[in-house]
Amino acid sequence: MYPGWNQVLQNRSTRIVRRLASSGRHHNPVLATLYQDPSLLLTSSCNIMTVGDIVVDSFLQSVLDASTKTRKQCIALLDQAESTTGGPRDTPPPDLELELSKQQKLLYSHLAQLRGLNRNAVLAVRHTKHATAEARSEIDRLHLQLQNLYYEQRHLCGEINACESYE
Repeated sequence: MYPGWNQVLQNRSTRIVRRLASSGRHHNPVLATLYQDPSLLLTSSCNIMTVGDIVVDSFLQSVLDASTKTRKQCIALLDQAESTTGGPRDTPPPDLELELSKQQKLLYSHLAQLRGLNRNAVLAVRHTKHATAEARSEIDRLHLQLQNLYYEQRHLCGEINACESYE
């Protein structure tokens, strides 16, 4: 999260709570309390779930870690490029240009890692879809076989009843 995130949440929550409380349709004591002090929404007692709480799969966790590294590297590269050049036409000194090139190569390596993880995820999804389709076709085959047996059972019961009632 960026540093001003809590302030953004505070401003949005304040506006929403005040809008709900002032509309007159909601006579809720919790809303009335929040209307008086909207900062209660962001206190430390509030249980805010993080991505780490939601994502428990190790593969997805590695994807999140790689994307975080990539994002941080991209932001660092942009900040460095922005701070070293005075304008769009200015070229940085050769040593700074070399450092920017190294940072860019590091960013490309992070992106390649993300692409590889994405490819692995796509292949895993394809494999899962194939296995699911095979299992579904087997279940459909067995269900059809069961329906045929029920039909045969009803037919034979009808024949037995016809034979017993024949006299």
